Amino acid sequence: MSRIQTIKLITDGAAAPSRIYLSPPHMSGAEEQLVADVFASNVIAPLGPHVEAFEHEFAKAVGAPHAVAVSSGTAALHLALRLVGVGPGDEVLVSTLTFVASVNPILYLGATPVFVDSERLSWNMDPTLLAEVLEARALAGKVPKAVVVVHLYGQSADLASIGDVCRRFGVALVEDAAEALGATCHGRSPGTIGQAGIYSFNGNKIITTGGGGMLVAEDPGLIAHARKLAAQARESVAYYEHLEIGYNYRLSNVLAAVGRGQLRVLEARVAARRRNFAFYLESLGDLPGIQFMPEASWGRHSRWLTCLTIEPREFGVDREALRVALEAENIEARPVWKPMHLQPVFARYQHVGGTVAEDLFARGLCLPSGSSLSTGDLDRIVRVVRHAHRQVGRARRVSGLPSLKVEKRVFDVVLSALGLALLWPLFLAIALLIKLEDGSPIFFRQVRVGYRGHRFSIWKFRTMIPDSAAHGTSLTVGEDPRVTRLGRWLRRLKLDELPQLINVLLGEMSLVGPRPELPCYVARYSARERRVLDLLPGITSVGSLRYRNESEVLAQADDPERAFVEAIMPEKIQLNLAYSDEATLWTDFLLIIRTLRAVCLPSALGGGETGSLGAAARGA
Repeated sequence: MSRIQTIKLITDGAAAPSRIYLSPPHMSGAEEQLVADVFASNVIAPLGPHVEAFEHEFAKAVGAPHAVAVSSGTAALHLALRLVGVGPGDEVLVSTLTFVASVNPILYLGATPVFVDSERLSWNMDPTLLAEVLEARALAGKVPKAVVVVHLYGQSADLASIGDVCRRFGVALVEDAAEALGATCHGRSPGTIGQAGIYSFNGNKIITTGGGGMLVAEDPGLIAHARKLAAQARESVAYYEHLEIGYNYRLSNVLAAVGRGQLRVLEARVAARRRNFAFYLESLGDLPGIQFMPEASWGRHSRWLTCLTIEPREFGVDREALRVALEAENIEARPVWKPMHLQPVFARYQHVGGTVAEDLFARGLCLPSGSSLSTGDLDRIVRVVRHAHRQVGRARRVSGLPSLKVEKRVFDVVLSALGLALLWPLFLAIALLIKLEDGSPIFFRQVRVGYRGHRFSIWKFRTMIPDSAAHGTSLTVGEDPRVTRLGRWLRRLKLDELPQLINVLLGEMSLVGPRPELPCYVARYSARERRVLDLLPGITSVGSLRYRNESEVLAQADDPERAFVEAIMPEKIQLNLAYSDEATLWTDFLLIIRTLRAVCLPSALGGGETGSLGAAARGA
């Protein structure tokens, strides 16, 4: 029985429970009265007295001198970036752990995004990495035009440090506070500290107009220009004249009326969401492997969404298994944002760091956090989470998991120890060659996902230039310029994998088993594909033999990442699961021999890839 089946909670024949949404709108009643006033006045759109009142009341609520209401948070960010001078050819540094709307306006303006990793204290942009990349750009004579810092899930970034860095290099700071209305940073509202700040009133936000946004700034000229651009940049003359390109970004009088009603209950909504968090913390805080998003010392976290990370080895299941268990009970939960540097649409853009954001994405989950949640709703969510943990614990006690055969473990230890003993001169020679080539570290260690979701560091001989992660994606395709000359030779003969004999001796890997993947790819596994995590990962497998020329084939694909995720990875998993059902020590031994033959005699196994691989290479 799979882990998903083990923790499945729906009783056959029982009525489906009511849906609990992640963050639904919560009306106060005042909105209806204000909208009725709009209809009575017949001033529906464009603009109107409620728009002006909403702007004034919002600016006062967040402590901003000036504000302009627009049709969305994305529109507000687009205007902000244009008005701080971002244009074609400019670079803009932006948080990688965010929603795509934080990045799209950069591309609208013809600029280039550079993604910056998070720090663990607040999950927001890392000020140290930001300083490093700005220092490097300054030395190269190309300082970015702006920094877009995103305040995630209701928590402000470290604006004191980030603001200092931006001032030191003369870079405009634009704040994306779409998720952080109601939070504080050193007593101020995030969104009001940079040159411009934006907010969103989308349906899932802490207050909503159904769709809308706000741009705030200290500079009255910036706001006046934004107001003009949002109204198609019409000049102040009786006839329609335009001297610059504008946009249809105005907010209607109806939606502004809704926003005014919502703004009146903002503090109550923040209090309700913080109570949700306190309930979760008290009810789930004792479970092993669960860690809630911290509240940084510099301000109040609004807890727009209650987020946590799951360590599968301690909790018993991973983030995705728990999300599926909640969904089975008609409870909506979502993974933490997938980092922008992992998005296929942004694959060609640079990123600085990325491991923190990738880890938060792989293990992070957002629980239902609406301000209208009842105690009964919260109890129901907590029961599912605790049940998932208890059921897995019970299954382990009954079945004696982890059920790794003693014979296979002895087989692995004996052969890997023998290999290390015989191959140490080769290890020494490779190490010397790597040092002679560029003087950089000999070994490369990377976090992978192993048995039952446990993360470990895989050992390899280094085959790429130092800091290669900052210069491309995690996939190496074809003649990747990041691979060194020696590295190409090591990869061709698979010698870069030899240090994984250390992982085998440590019990983290087997000689034969599915290749361990990066957390960002494991996060995409379907429920069926997650069965592969019940197998100890290995150095070789039927899947890796089948796709031994994977890099060269991916180089022919229109979209290598898509080809890997949608075609190659699923087929490798299927092959490895099928092999595991019939595997014995003898078949493992034969697979090791086949691997050695494939390395030493590349033509020994025939022409290579079949099945869905051909379609993948054609960009299917």
